[in-house]
Amino acid sequence: MDMRVFINGFGRIGRMSMRIAHQVEEFDFVGINDATYFDQLVHLCRYDTTYGKFDGVLEYDGPSDDPTKGILTLGRHSLKPVTEREPGNLPLRDLDVDIVLDCTGAFKKREEAEKYLQAGAKKVIQSFPGKDVDFTTVYGVNHKDYKPDKHHIISASSCTTNCLAPMVKILDENYKIISGLLLTVHAYTPSQKLLDHYHKKDWRRARSAAENVIPTSSGAAKQIGVIFPHLKGKLNGYAMRIPSPTVSIVDLVVHVQNPPKSIDDVNEKFATAAEGEFKDVLGYTELPLVSRDYFGCPLSCVVDGPLTDITGNLIKLVAWYDNEWGYCCRLIDLTRYVATHS
Repeated sequence: MDMRVFINGFGRIGRMSMRIAHQVEEFDFVGINDATYFDQLVHLCRYDTTYGKFDGVLEYDGPSDDPTKGILTLGRHSLKPVTEREPGNLPLRDLDVDIVLDCTGAFKKREEAEKYLQAGAKKVIQSFPGKDVDFTTVYGVNHKDYKPDKHHIISASSCTTNCLAPMVKILDENYKIISGLLLTVHAYTPSQKLLDHYHKKDWRRARSAAENVIPTSSGAAKQIGVIFPHLKGKLNGYAMRIPSPTVSIVDLVVHVQNPPKSIDDVNEKFATAAEGEFKDVLGYTELPLVSRDYFGCPLSCVVDGPLTDITGNLIKLVAWYDNEWGYCCRLIDLTRYVATHS
């Protein structure tokens, strides 16, 4: 039986997730919520500056100023357009929703996420790090720890954590991590400004995203402590936002208890993992590629072998990730897993 899926938030992550998931047989999409014009949202999903034209069928039939009187069609799916601002007011019970994909980035507190359940949803999957959730997971790393009888509010963590976690797991299992520092050279996101403009949280992010390299915070290291409790407090790091629409890169340096014999020893571990345990999540390459080559890459993490380095007990590892497309692929993988294991 198909799982009935409702998307809340049709921004970058919501739209790219829809593009990826529209042919997933286990899903029956029943509705989308976003407090704006659905005719424009459909246009933005069909024609994307970064990823090009949508290869599926997505149409909106209805008035521009009142989406509640319209209907969305996605291939074989008919979806209800909704414009509610509060999760508790969504018609989830009426639509018999099994899973809500929360792509808003807004409702991070547990009491906010619980409103989806109170409104009738059976599960909530957040496309961001949530607070006091039942389960935080990185697909391919710990998703098999999902327990359907107790995990109802689930966080898919962040795009950077999805890149970082496989790196950390392999390094820790083979060399035992003592501590580490990371830098993510990260594409700009909608939270930044095209031109200099007020930003309520970060003065640096108030500056033009298109003209600057912008140092800012990253929560990925903290999330590693959630995924791997024994590493809590052992990693730290920050981000450099750059003038690029997508594709980012993690530069990770770890101090290990058991140093590798050689750079090749490290790279062989990742090349083997990419063909085995982490296949379809982790990649390994020795090609001299650049960021543009990873646009639309479905992997969470691609280790760049020639950039691996070691000195003493330090290991330096560099990995690429498409922070939108790759992350959305894992979000849909996770949703499929929850749908088929509930």
